[in-house]
Amino acid sequence: MTLLASALAADGKPEDARNILSNISEMIQRDNALYLNPNFRAYRYALTLRNGDRAAAREWLANYGENPHHHPLFYKLYQHFTTARAYIVIGDYNTAILFLKKLLALGESYQRPLDVIESLILLAIASWRKKSGSQSDGFAFLERAIALARLFDYTQLFTNEGPELANMLHRTQKRVEQKEYTGRIPRGFVRSLYASAQAESKRSKGLTGGRDTENLTFTERQKTVLRHLSDGLTHKEIGEQMDLKPSAIKSHMILIYKKLGVSNAIDAMIKARELGVLEEGQ
Repeated sequence: MTLLASALAADGKPEDARNILSNISEMIQRDNALYLNPNFRAYRYALTLRNGDRAAAREWLANYGENPHHHPLFYKLYQHFTTARAYIVIGDYNTAILFLKKLLALGESYQRPLDVIESLILLAIASWRKKSGSQSDGFAFLERAIALARLFDYTQLFTNEGPELANMLHRTQKRVEQKEYTGRIPRGFVRSLYASAQAESKRSKGLTGGRDTENLTFTERQKTVLRHLSDGLTHKEIGEQMDLKPSAIKSHMILIYKKLGVSNAIDAMIKARELGVLEEGQ
């Protein structure tokens, strides 16, 4: 029934999905199947975490999260993945990576490719967000996930984490399209993953998308560039307005994209508005 709810949600039918979830809750109570509650609760929290809800993440970790230093248990896999996501949402990337590497090993030992792909995707996100020299690790995890997903033609996990993966997939797509690329990932497959991730990024904020701007700072010049973009100016016109060379505007845009986790001007403006970057006092 949860798989049906997920399929309905992915098909753009959220009301039908909510009805299924309500039926599950009623069934558990009616049949006194309370042993199903832990995984069902984890499923519902995971849905909330897709929009970067920090309060829900802290609540999950305080009341239901497992100790990441302990060995994960197979029958608690769904709960474990919710715990890993919660650590990403609150920005504790080191703990998330520690726990996810254990989940990766568990998935590999049981030969469960979908769990392996999910672990690799979340490791890619946590490493990318952690920065501090870990972004290359993030791309390595992502490429492993893509290669494995290609074998099974499985893409939904990439779509689910679209807001977090769109920028990484865009860069990966550019890499595989280079003549000197010698890897085995088909460019068409990466292109399709990027397209689905971009589409999902319009519907949800992602694990870190609900974060406030307390640690997201921009220089006054970067804010000015963003304001000019919002006014519809081209890069050339922005340079003329600010008396800067095109190369300088390009450098500012690269830094702005990186901070916002986007790959183009339109998404930068949307994300900046969502985060209140251009509001007075920010």
